[in-house]
Amino acid sequence: MKQVYPTFILNKNDDSEHPFLVCVPDMEIFTEGDTFADAIEMARDAIGLTGISMEDNKEELPAPSDQTTAIAKVKQDTEDIDFSQGVLTYVDVDFSEYRKKVDTKTVRRNVALPSWLNYEAEHAGINVSRVLQEALMNVLNIKRNIGRRPAMGILKNGTLWKDTDGAPIHAHGGYMISFEGYYYWYGEDRREDYYVSCYRSKNLSDWEFRGHVLTASSKTEAYRVRTKIRLRREDGGKVNLERPKVLYNERTKKFVMWMHFENGKDYHDAAVGIATCDAPDGAFTYHGHFNPYGFMSRDCTLFQDDDGTAYFISAARDNADLHMYRLTDDYMNVDALVHRLWQGEYREAPAVVKIGGKYYMLSSFCTGWAPNQGKYAVADSMEGRWSRLQEIGDETTYRSQPAFVLHEDGKVLYYGDRWNAEDYFASGYVVYPLHVEGDGLVMEYVEEMAFLD
Repeated sequence: MKQVYPTFILNKNDDSEHPFLVCVPDMEIFTEGDTFADAIEMARDAIGLTGISMEDNKEELPAPSDQTTAIAKVKQDTEDIDFSQGVLTYVDVDFSEYRKKVDTKTVRRNVALPSWLNYEAEHAGINVSRVLQEALMNVLNIKRNIGRRPAMGILKNGTLWKDTDGAPIHAHGGYMISFEGYYYWYGEDRREDYYVSCYRSKNLSDWEFRGHVLTASSKTEAYRVRTKIRLRREDGGKVNLERPKVLYNERTKKFVMWMHFENGKDYHDAAVGIATCDAPDGAFTYHGHFNPYGFMSRDCTLFQDDDGTAYFISAARDNADLHMYRLTDDYMNVDALVHRLWQGEYREAPAVVKIGGKYYMLSSFCTGWAPNQGKYAVADSMEGRWSRLQEIGDETTYRSQPAFVLHEDGKVLYYGDRWNAEDYFASGYVVYPLHVEGDGLVMEYVEEMAFLD
């Protein structure tokens, strides 16, 4: 069973050996780390050890608290240290997998400690259980590393992330899918004659470059929809292909890419570009661009519902409205315009996620490269009535613009771009946890995100 627990990490900003203090209020865990990444590893170790010990003693694991409850708990449980002033992040533990890594049955023992020693240990944030295990292993000369920490991958928000070869990742305005054990990340690559690059990963932190899957020289092919097929301007320059999104169509066994097309000189075309491929990281064939039902279509996204029905959402009428289209069953054309949303509210960069039976759509206001207050709306179905827009994050969406939301293996992660208006190629990426709190959607700010290998 996997759980995700709110965890507070406070940097003492001093020269001590372990400057990062950790508190997991739901389990009354206090520990520490040498670095932020080490603090997360220590938290995961402590949660794992505590959890499997509780399971062995037939005790019920505590349910993870929401943000408000976690803050209240940490303030109540820690009088000397205000952990609420630190970073609130979320640490996931798969207790079944952790038990396999530990490879031992934990036993809870009543250990007699002088009260003053227990106080000093708690005050110092020492994990007494872990220290006792290490001491016993030393005394018994046990070499096996029981409870060895799993490796972690750390992504620092706002920076230009690197692939496994150390090269900058070029995947802005992108999208991510999961297929046959890998995550595939597609995004804009504006260098040279490239349009879309693809990366893949098993752990969301180590990204392997798989190729430039759409370029100015890609194969083109007409299909049943009348389109304009053009990957270069008449003068030989590049067109603009922005915000590429990809879905796998189970019926046709095709990977279908939708994107925003412009002519490379101005933003008057405001069209949809379509491409397909038989493999997630192969060379896509471009099928041209069109305006759905004659409407403008700029910033866009795709969403695939549980039953395979797919939707395309894009900014229309010079960004004044968002249009939602249901797609045909092969994902190659629009089937119906099912919504014209938030008339005159000028939303762009849409991203959709389904959580607990409800649908959430995030978007940004139109302020060019500058970040702004993100908003979201909620509905009971994609084609049902959507709520009024509500604010999420801070007044700059923590200095980001939405790219997509990944909901996989219990994780709900917002991915965004931190644009650099002066140097596009220096623009960074962010990933922030999302969770539902009451009737609202909450975005958690973190400086960096840790992923379990």
